[in-house]
Amino acid sequence: MGWNFFQNDLQFASAATTMDNGYFRCSTWWENTDTQAVMCMGGLTGTPCGDEEILKMATAVMEAREECTYAKGLRAYDAWRRMLLDEKWFKNNCGFDTLFSRLLVVNDAIGCIGDGRKWAAAYLEELAARYGKAENAHTRDVVQACLSAAAHFRAVSSIAGEMMSLIGDWSETGEMLRNLAGRSVREQLGEKIDSARQEDTGAYEQIKRILQNPIPFLK
Repeated sequence: MGWNFFQNDLQFASAATTMDNGYFRCSTWWENTDTQAVMCMGGLTGTPCGDEEILKMATAVMEAREECTYAKGLRAYDAWRRMLLDEKWFKNNCGFDTLFSRLLVVNDAIGCIGDGRKWAAAYLEELAARYGKAENAHTRDVVQACLSAAAHFRAVSSIAGEMMSLIGDWSETGEMLRNLAGRSVREQLGEKIDSARQEDTGAYEQIKRILQNPIPFLK
């Protein structure tokens, strides 16, 4: 289940606890206590979201904010960086299991921005290509904003790849753990996080620019 499933749903959040490694834990969600996974099956129903609604959801997700005790949107970058540079999470007596859990959390975060921004860029490039030949000057301006936002997202995805290169390859897990435990690598990761935040901010501003003066295709 995604984090938002229980972060924002009191019915499920009330029984969830936070583990030392940052993951959530709950054993009371399902009547069958042996439940390992949940699948949703069946045909799709309803009307797909329009482009304007998709872009509005994007700005809502990216807005820097705090909800309950969680840093979300652009503010999550700051919380991520602080965690990596706080030595209490990486002190000398940090055992293999604990450090491996830290690695999984960082890997999840990198995967989210790397994969998510790649597909966000592809979507915005698709919008630009769909309407790139428009003669109207205003439409051309909006299309250019789509391309600009896509470029920012592509940059974030590239930065995510650089971050994984700093940590290492999964074929050498021990080396990855040593890299993550080292202050030098985490400081470099912090710099990459700042760069990713800056690029994400640029994309966020461009999407807001599109929504301030939407063209008919966004309806």
